[in-house]
Amino acid sequence: MNHNTRQKLDLLYELIRTNFKLRYHDSILGVVWVVLKPLLSFLVLFFVFANFKSNLGGSIETFQVYLLTGIVFYGYFSEGILSGMNSLLGMAHIILKVQFPRQLAVLSAQGLALINFLITLIILFVIASRNPIHPTFLSMMYFTYLVMVLTAFNYALSIYLSVATVKLRDLKNIFEILLQLGFYTSPIFYSIELIPENARTIYMMNPITIVIQGARSALINGQVLYVNSATAVLIISVLLILLGQIYFNKTVKRVAEYY
Repeated sequence: MNHNTRQKLDLLYELIRTNFKLRYHDSILGVVWVVLKPLLSFLVLFFVFANFKSNLGGSIETFQVYLLTGIVFYGYFSEGILSGMNSLLGMAHIILKVQFPRQLAVLSAQGLALINFLITLIILFVIASRNPIHPTFLSMMYFTYLVMVLTAFNYALSIYLSVATVKLRDLKNIFEILLQLGFYTSPIFYSIELIPENARTIYMMNPITIVIQGARSALINGQVLYVNSATAVLIISVLLILLGQIYFNKTVKRVAEYY
């Protein structure tokens, strides 16, 4: 590892650590909110839909794990996108004064979202362990792979959206609405069997659906499903990241004009 790379990693670590402290500095419960938010969503949706799960597209086994897996993974996707979009704007006071690789701002936002996600996974695993699940070593390796796929997908989108949000401030508000709609149009609390067969192929083209369904199957049944689809999402994400490097480096130099 050369000196320049080492400096960038050290700076990235400091940015993530600082953002983590700032986010929960004035919060009474602090980091507990990381766990409390998905847990409250889970409790509300569980009590609302637990008695109607047989009507949500077939019988859903281990509904607790099924529901919480969807909430946790979609929550990570949502936080990754929104924090990535706001990464350049949120660090405007530093960007305008200090010279450093601007892409680290986007990376630090994704790093913080990933840390929060890993914390919520603890709750998922605790609840899952109290249910009749049958994961295997291979399926949990695939579960980890799906986390990597979603992380790459979040970062790929954030590269473009971070710059676009600086130019168009309303974009974040628009995406907040779209992500809320996406929550209900993704199989969070209902079975994918509810989707008509002639539309299910199109429905499964949603990367978030692929990741959530794959993670559920791996954790609950020990099955490794949608490998090709998940790998396709990863390949597309990597290509978007590579192209995004060029786009970001060309456009970020003019970002200060929009602050």
